[in-house]
Amino acid sequence: MKKISIDLSKINKYNAIKPSISPWLNIAAIHSTMLALIIAIISAYIFLSFINLKEIESSVLEEAEKINDVHFTSSIYRPQKDEFKSIENFNVLWDLSATYLWQLGDSVIPHGPIKLDSGTYEIPEDLSDRAEKFFRLLYYLTDRYPFPHENDVKTVNNRSPWAWTPKSMHFEDIKEVETWLSDLNDNLYSFQVTLNKIILFPDRLSKSFDKLYEKNKDLINKKHLIGKVEANPKELIRNFFENNYKAQNIYIMTYHQLQRYYKYKDNILSLHSSVIIFIFGILSFFAGVLWPIFNIKYNYFVSNIIPTTFYVVVLIVVGYKAYQFF
Repeated sequence: MKKISIDLSKINKYNAIKPSISPWLNIAAIHSTMLALIIAIISAYIFLSFINLKEIESSVLEEAEKINDVHFTSSIYRPQKDEFKSIENFNVLWDLSATYLWQLGDSVIPHGPIKLDSGTYEIPEDLSDRAEKFFRLLYYLTDRYPFPHENDVKTVNNRSPWAWTPKSMHFEDIKEVETWLSDLNDNLYSFQVTLNKIILFPDRLSKSFDKLYEKNKDLINKKHLIGKVEANPKELIRNFFENNYKAQNIYIMTYHQLQRYYKYKDNILSLHSSVIIFIFGILSFFAGVLWPIFNIKYNYFVSNIIPTTFYVVVLIVVGYKAYQFF
């Protein structure tokens, strides 16, 4: 009978000690659950953010590649080799497309050399020659990057018009689109000066264009002989207006999509923020899980305040970032 009472006494002593250990394990279990939940939330947020960002990036590339729908009509008026200066910077582009192009078409401008910032250019005396050079320069400016252009650069007489292979514009990433968009803006901006003058003074150009039309009337009336190329100056200038307007719309839509991409990218967690969260997540794991399990001397601040602060901060940050998407 005595032995049984001793055994019961030991059991009672054991049960008296057990509650002092149990809360530590409960704290570790609670924090491990919270950490698992936080990790799941962050992982889902990062995954969805990455997917959405890739979708927006794809929409930017898709919008930019609509430039392949811009087709400046192939002209029989092709530039001769080294006839015009190589477009190496905006200064040359501006002189060619905003100044020299207009002066070539303007029947009022006197013939002879003209001095521009990028060099000296020639204005022919004969109006039909002047108009023809206008369209040779127009072809030179449009059959090149940043517009879709032809791979084959031979003259019309040396090839079949149906043999031309258009070179499409394709973009690998956002940086390529950004660079191309800047170059497209330079071209469209310089074209706009000439377009505005054509709208304001149509009679000045029509006189030169009429002379060119008379000069090539037989060729224009036998369009089936030249295939896909165009000889009619009025058709060429009309096509130039239409495709320039189309290119402007593509620029505007791509620019807005690009701004949307960067706004979204700025709103998601950055790499630095993710690293900081990761470091504090490890710290919270040690403080809230490992410390209660392995350290007998329990510390309320370490095992509760530090992990709880981490949970609250992460939920606020993720919630705020998610709210910005809507």
